[in-house]
Amino acid sequence: MKDKYLIVLTTIFAILSCIAIGFGDTTLVPSTVPTLVAWIRYVIALLAIFCIMKKVPDFSQIMRYRIIVVLIVSILTIFHVYKGGVDFLTIVGTIPLMVFSLVSDKIYLESFRLFRKVMILISVIAIIIYIDFTFFHILPSKTVPFYGSEGYYVNYYLSYISLGNDGIRSCGFFNEPGYFGTILALLLLTDKINLRDKGNLFMIIAGITTWSMAFWALLFIGVFLYTLKNWKSRLLALGMIFTFFVVVNSVKFSDPAINSLVERFQYDYSKGSFKGDNRTTDDFNMFFQKFQDSGDVLLGNGTGYYASQKFEHVASYKTSILDWGYVGFFFTYVLLILLAFKAALNNRTAIVFVFCFAISIYQRPNIFAMVYILTLFGGIIAIKDRKISKYHNNEK
Repeated sequence: MKDKYLIVLTTIFAILSCIAIGFGDTTLVPSTVPTLVAWIRYVIALLAIFCIMKKVPDFSQIMRYRIIVVLIVSILTIFHVYKGGVDFLTIVGTIPLMVFSLVSDKIYLESFRLFRKVMILISVIAIIIYIDFTFFHILPSKTVPFYGSEGYYVNYYLSYISLGNDGIRSCGFFNEPGYFGTILALLLLTDKINLRDKGNLFMIIAGITTWSMAFWALLFIGVFLYTLKNWKSRLLALGMIFTFFVVVNSVKFSDPAINSLVERFQYDYSKGSFKGDNRTTDDFNMFFQKFQDSGDVLLGNGTGYYASQKFEHVASYKTSILDWGYVGFFFTYVLLILLAFKAALNNRTAIVFVFCFAISIYQRPNIFAMVYILTLFGGIIAIKDRKISKYHNNEK
């Protein structure tokens, strides 16, 4: 019974770590709601502590990996601070994630499965809402400004739609369509995008309604790597890539939303990057170059340094380098991926999944949240468990 409580608590904590109404800058709810969500997270962590204390966890390899990385991130967050000493609230803020890194692999597996079911349900809701907004306008909703930039949310309360120059895009219960698309893609990759599973089909359709470059890029890379079993499949995959980039760089579509998505995959030779690579701004790039030329590149300037610069429209791994330097970046992001690869060893599907997770960091670097930790380590455990179950079924 205690395991069931802990599974539910872990899943709820993962959801609360990513829902739009939990972010302080949200425009979807009054400012008191994110504070309430934060308090609920602390209460859930406290309840989880009681559950964990009653049963000493088995410190598996994957659990040790989680603890190592979360501990390092916590130390950097608490003690390596820009213009300030140790803050009590900062210490308290690191506790919940550390608590849930102590949860056993069995709980992570079941929590991952439950979280996947929640995401399937949200996908169904997002699809219904997308259809309603596009054709019917029957369901209750209201329009509010999009957080931090131009555009609007259509608030359907259980799920949201973003409206802007890039069209009508589903957000699920996330604050951005790209966030929703990224998590959906990662969940699909843990199951090798199995189209025979109805849940996967719902997540694919919901992913399409996000019009997210990340969603398509991650699935494309995953499919490409899954097919590389022999020279014939490798040649076929390379041919598909060549055809894809020929099409996106030469064909114009009449639908603005489709054309906007396709344009993100087009290569801009003047910038030396894809047009969809909008994770930084020119001002930020100039600032980061000055940082590169300074003497702070190894250890950075401390947690909070990037935030103090008040840049807008930036979501890049480089922000962590500004705070923690290249040394800190290695012992957080790089170490996390190295340990995840080690945990995935001897399982090709898990290795491909970890590789795609690593790629996703480029456009969504804020991975030290429970939704990402559960998706990464829960995904690896689920992939390995599926292989073991398949082996035992074949034995029978």
